[in-house]
Amino acid sequence: MIQRILLSASVTGLLVATPALAQSPQFNEIYGSMAGTDTYEYIELIGTPGAALDNWFVVILDSDGLASGTVDRVWDLAGHTVPGDGYFLLSSVNVPGMDYDLDQGPHAPFGDANHIENGSNTYYLLNITDPSAVSDLISYWNTNTDADYDGTTAIGTDPRMTIHETLTVWEGNYNTGNIDTALDCAAAIGPDPSGPWLPAGVFRGGDYPNDWCSDTWLDFSNPPGVINTPGAPNGPSSCTTAPGSSGACGSGGGGTAIGSNYCAAAANSTGSPATMSAFGSVLVSANDVELTSSGMPNAQWGYFIASLTQGFVPNPGGSQGNLCILGNMARFNSQIANSGSAGAISAVIDINAIPLGSGPVGVAPGETWNFQAWFRDLNPATTSNFTDGISITFQ
Repeated sequence: MIQRILLSASVTGLLVATPALAQSPQFNEIYGSMAGTDTYEYIELIGTPGAALDNWFVVILDSDGLASGTVDRVWDLAGHTVPGDGYFLLSSVNVPGMDYDLDQGPHAPFGDANHIENGSNTYYLLNITDPSAVSDLISYWNTNTDADYDGTTAIGTDPRMTIHETLTVWEGNYNTGNIDTALDCAAAIGPDPSGPWLPAGVFRGGDYPNDWCSDTWLDFSNPPGVINTPGAPNGPSSCTTAPGSSGACGSGGGGTAIGSNYCAAAANSTGSPATMSAFGSVLVSANDVELTSSGMPNAQWGYFIASLTQGFVPNPGGSQGNLCILGNMARFNSQIANSGSAGAISAVIDINAIPLGSGPVGVAPGETWNFQAWFRDLNPATTSNFTDGISITFQ
């Protein structure tokens, strides 16, 4: 009964919550080379519609030979937001739907061509809130940040810079003096054995959170004006997939699924239950966990909750869903988000500071934590609902 009373009080807080915090974008499609002059390049991000992109940076480091570790491009996304369709497009002006012109940044303008160097590159999606770190990042432009060529850069070792996702698109050169390097534990996608550039572009079949295709590529031979799916959904693919990667040498960044689902969720106002997924690494040292709730009703607020204890409580505190956790409960209510038109929310959580009521606690190796999303619903009157649970045993 005490558990039900505490939960009921929090339901009220959830129903009236309105602030939107920036949700985590992900790389979804990258097109870097084409026949002729490269005037149709783009980098597509997918994220929560309306989410602010302040403190987010897209960075490219050369990963080819003796230039490996050199910072080629730095793009600061401050002042921008994810459009209502969930796709944010950094591109040349020739690409329809451009949200951010690649012809800007600390580097000299390139006249709307050749923003992405042909060859092996590592793409970074960084979150940086420290102004001094932003200044340092910009100062790295055209500088080799991996002088000893061990694959670990100054970006990867800087605690002020959070690597949310890294991805190496490479040619597959292994000859001495021209060795491709997947920097900062990035997953390497490529080469494309049939392409004149290896590969021209990469994509996630059916969009994030699906993994990257590792044997199907965007087409190099597309003539100018013929482009792929920038700013639009990627079609489903039967390709072989390879996971993305994220900071601290974790194995995820939206690519590697972790955890096991348990505890059936009740149907919400969509007519179907909402589901949990988790991506990243089970290593405590990696601190690399992203939670996603999908199948939610559109344009509803929600956040994630967690506990060391599993349970099953139907309709707690007047909710129309099933609570799948009990005991001392953590609430990630500082990361409340709106499901938008995608019917989904996500959050990168800090497992070194799980927000229990008694104060933040760190996850210890060997512990199993259980997570669930809690969201507002109209079914038909104002109420709340839950996803199923997902259980993650950390190492």
